[in-house]
This record gives sequence, structure tokens and C-alpha cells, in this order.
Amino acid sequence: MGEFLNDEQLIKGNNHQLMFLRNNIPVLTCQPHVVGSTTFWLNLMIESVQSLSAKTRMVYATDYSIWHQCMGHPGDDILRKLPEMVKGAPKLITIPMAKKPCEACAKGKMPSCSFPPSLTCATKPFQIVHLNLKDMIKRSFNGYHYVLTVLDDFTSHAWSFNLKKKSDTIDHARQFIAYAKNQHNASIGTW
Repeated sequence: MGEFLNDEQLIKGNNHQLMFLRNNIPVLTCQPHVVGSTTFWLNLMIESVQSLSAKTRMVYATDYSIWHQCMGHPGDDILRKLPEMVKGAPKLITIPMAKKPCEACAKGKMPSCSFPPSLTCATKPFQIVHLNLKDMIKRSFNGYHYVLTVLDDFTSHAWSFNLKKKSDTIDHARQFIAYAKNQHNASIGTW
């Protein structure tokens, strides 16, 4: 909405419609999905990104950082191949030679501290179980902030649980103990 206002467009509305105006000429009109709802729908035809950009004077998304974030933080080689792999993608994404490191990419590439070598090995499933609680780089859409991973030393089978709070770890550990007992008739030996 801010882009429209920065582009000197006017937004008028009520509970029946929202109108985006430029020079008092309607550019977009939206109606609510259900009368009285605060969610408005926009019925429109798909146009090419270039013609839409020319009409609205909005950013024609060749900006490297925008594409990098929107595509899930891919490497430069992936962004270079984007126009040939994705229909409608901009042909020229300028990849800067000197760019500021992306915070999410920097955190994602940091190695975790490895555990010291263990002198003991499990001889049966669930005899030794490793737990690891990791902080997500960014809070997920559903509000999860941590990932609890459980690794069985004997089978190398792993389970992961998304957690909203660190304190949820205890409940998930109890659920995992119940899972091992009910599904595998096993008890956890050592954590």
C-alpha cells in the first residue's frame, strides 16, 4: 500500500470497495469477499511485468536483494539462471560485485559447534538418543522459533519438531518417550 501512496496515488474506500486513483482516475478497484469483511479481492488480468511496471511506475523487480529474499536466499548462480528457468522472470538481474552480506545467509552458513567424539556406541535402538535445540534464523510464518532434533545413535534415524518456545522442549521430550514406548516397545536409555 505504501508503494501506491509514494507514487502519489489516492486510496478511497468504504466497506463495499477500495479504489486506487492516480490523477483522480481509477487504477485498481477491489471488492470485499463478503460484504462487511476487511479482506478485499482484486479481479484482474495478468499482464507482463514490463507493461505493468511501465503503467504503475513501480519497481520492475530486477533488484538483486528483492529477488534474493523472495526466492528463499539462493546463491548468485541460481539467480543468473532464473530468466531461463522461470517464465516471466526479469531478463537482467544485476548481481552486484560488492554486496552487503545477507543476515539470514550469513547465519545459515555458520557451522555449528560439533560434539566431541563419543567413546560409546549404542547396541540397540533408543539406547542412546541425542537431542539438539536450534534457534531458527527467522521466526516462521506459523510462529515457530526453535527446532528440536532427536537422533537415535544406533539407527541414525532422526526426528524434528518445530517449537514456539524453548519451554515446549520438555513436552516434546515426554511425547517422544511415549512414542518410543508405544510404537517401538523401547525405553530411552541415555539422553
